[in-house]
Amino acid sequence: MDQTKNKKVILPNLIDRRTLLHSLLHLAPATLLLTHSKMAKATICVSTPGQTPGQTPGPFIPDDFPFKSLDEGHPYIISNDSDADLTSISGQSELALGQKLYLEGQVVDENCVPVPNSQVYLWQADDQGHYNHSEDPNINFLNKPILNLDPGFQYRGIVRTDNQGRFSFKTIKPKYYPLDPQDIHFKRTSHFHLSVMKPGFQNLFTQSYFEGDELEDIIEIRRLNKIDILLGEWIGRGLNRRPTGKVNSVFLPLIVNYEHRSGYDAPVGNLKIYIRRV
Repeated sequence: MDQTKNKKVILPNLIDRRTLLHSLLHLAPATLLLTHSKMAKATICVSTPGQTPGQTPGPFIPDDFPFKSLDEGHPYIISNDSDADLTSISGQSELALGQKLYLEGQVVDENCVPVPNSQVYLWQADDQGHYNHSEDPNINFLNKPILNLDPGFQYRGIVRTDNQGRFSFKTIKPKYYPLDPQDIHFKRTSHFHLSVMKPGFQNLFTQSYFEGDELEDIIEIRRLNKIDILLGEWIGRGLNRRPTGKVNSVFLPLIVNYEHRSGYDAPVGNLKIYIRRV
């Protein structure tokens, strides 16, 4: 990997915040139906929670990820770093702001066999709820968006699983953020975006959520988890959908408990990811 840092400002390509909100409202039920369909066909491992539920892959996909649409926006800050440590950038002394975390896990198939050499992609908001992306309405809503980003944070990482299907990221806990910057009460809970890809397997797009008394702001995160547009349980359709105040049980495997472990300098969470062969 080329470790030379080359940063520059990219002019924003704005997305209408109502378009984003409308898309999320209509993607959630479709994603849920697809998830149920796939789970019904899967061969479930014995004594496991079943296949990892899929969720919408975007938005704000980084430029160097192979599934990014050509017509999508671009990052404000461009750097060559996309390794497993999102808390520092090669060649810079400044470190990422926010609570440090480790997300570790294992990728297995529907028969619980480890899947080595699979590519795991992670992207997220920073500790202010901002993405390094020109279509994030919360960053575009501010004056001089680039000055509101964290120059010490990598914002995305790519790793390849080892021969036991294991992977690990060091990162920060992302902040929850409003879906509409003019309506600060309607928020997305804290989450990671994840994708897992390997030839011969179905591509997985999902998200991972937070639990654990070691986490800062955990009381608010728990509250938001129950009413989140994707994680929470909702009734109704379209703009008339309303939360029931419960986490959707289908997505419980996506909630990761973070706790302190010996030998680590920050809380650690573990996520087992199940992918299906084509």
